[in-house]
Amino acid sequence: MTAMAARTGQMLNYSTVAEQASLDLLIESDGTIYPVEIKLSANPKLAMTNSFDVVDKIAGNKRGTGVVICRYPRRLWLNESTAALPVEYI
Repeated sequence: MTAMAARTGQMLNYSTVAEQASLDLLIESDGTIYPVEIKLSANPKLAMTNSFDVVDKIAGNKRGTGVVICRYPRRLWLNESTAALPVEYI
């Protein structure tokens, strides 16, 4: 499958095949792309964000803070650039 990265004209390929990366949502603002994963889990893990590296391959953009939207009850930083947010935040 192919999706266009907002306003850049760059094409971003993604797949749901287990060996390949997929992203649920990309938000682009002023040359920064914010990757988002949406999970049913209430136990977010950094491994859920492995596909965020795909954003680094989009020329001319930088990766912003990544987010895992999930059922965890409060904001939880998974590392310095990735947070888990409760679904109630959206």
